[in-house]
Amino acid sequence: MRLIFLRLISHSLPFSLIFKDWTPVHKSFQILYHRWKAVQSQLDEYRETFQLALDDPIDPQVMSDIQKDPDLPPKLSILVMGGSVTMGVVGDWNPVGKFPQSAAWPVLFSNFVTNLFGNLDLIQVHVLAIGGTNTESGTTLWDYSIVPKDVPYPPDILINAYSTNDVHVNSMNDAKARNKTLEESLIELGQNFIRQVMTPKKQCGHSPPLLLFVDDYLGNEQNEILATMVSSQKMNLLSGYYGTASISYADAVRDVVYGDSKEWFFSSDWYYKGGNYGRQIHPHLGMHTSMAWIVTFYLINLATTYCSLPKLPGKERYHAGMARYGPGKEDYNFRISHGMPQLRDAGKPLKGRPSQKPRGLPPLLTKDLSLENVTEAWLEDSNANADLWKAQEECAADGHQINETHSITNPCIFAWVGSINEGMTKPDHLMKQMAPV
Repeated sequence: MRLIFLRLISHSLPFSLIFKDWTPVHKSFQILYHRWKAVQSQLDEYRETFQLALDDPIDPQVMSDIQKDPDLPPKLSILVMGGSVTMGVVGDWNPVGKFPQSAAWPVLFSNFVTNLFGNLDLIQVHVLAIGGTNTESGTTLWDYSIVPKDVPYPPDILINAYSTNDVHVNSMNDAKARNKTLEESLIELGQNFIRQVMTPKKQCGHSPPLLLFVDDYLGNEQNEILATMVSSQKMNLLSGYYGTASISYADAVRDVVYGDSKEWFFSSDWYYKGGNYGRQIHPHLGMHTSMAWIVTFYLINLATTYCSLPKLPGKERYHAGMARYGPGKEDYNFRISHGMPQLRDAGKPLKGRPSQKPRGLPPLLTKDLSLENVTEAWLEDSNANADLWKAQEECAADGHQINETHSITNPCIFAWVGSINEGMTKPDHLMKQMAPV
């Protein structure tokens, strides 16, 4: 009996890491590999032409020209959505003076990863950061496709970095106006974002993104420690239920900050007003630098975990049932593999064996969802023709025309604000943008 349990649970052990959908990880590997191989091929051709050894340096301009070749395979696309913290507001502050360049962690992350790849331009980090916006704003931006025009649909990796603004005083007031606690509001907003992103706008020719939540909030919109952790608790709850990825910068440095709440290497300077405690939610250079490393570490750890997954007979992908590709069902039957012995009475049906998992998103997480009705609710949603992502081959097999475009038409006439930058908040810049209209 233990052999059956081992067979059922062994490939699910990585799921205990609060991550269930390995399809976008596999896709990300493919994108990185195809672009890396194409760039390396041109570099090898250049070395052969000019008789250069492998360790001979290549002229930076030549390297730049090769990587600008429009015929190269696409880069790995990462979209970071967030507010003023993601923009890097006061992120250039540090003990030795202002940082001379953009200190926003998405920029530092992009530069750091490019250096890790030996200065090969394999990823493109897009940033959609607007001060004062939260997850509710992000859901609207995604729903109306108000994103920069060069962002493909969907991006390969989508990062929700709204955690600080999700607990902002404005978000607290919004929750109170809806007669909800902040915790209830955070769960509602988080679920709406997940379900919006993981429901395809176009079913054909696309696959779901790797959805990653980032918790960067340490305070001090709330002063009580328990109150400051509601965002982290919400993120863990929803990640466990929906199987999305999550990172907590706050957890990584919490002990350092709590050990000396007057430090501001990793948190905000809460005593900047002449030594008096005051409200400040924007951290400084140490946080942004550390965040770039933490996000990189998490993605590398995710990649190495994926590479260590055992390949089961007939299975190449591990997914949460969002993609329609293949049968989309976990095989709960026992097979002899990896040295497992033959079972006695192998064909005998056993009571209590789990049924196939329904397709699509699990039912909406509400107070009324119970252990008694969750299976029926999920089956009902799944049987109601749940929205699933389809590969191009499936679309062709179903007789649908395959749409090769990798972007979504903006349904909102004001969608140009998706490419807004920090300067666009000034009237003269806004008028310049509107002049051609």
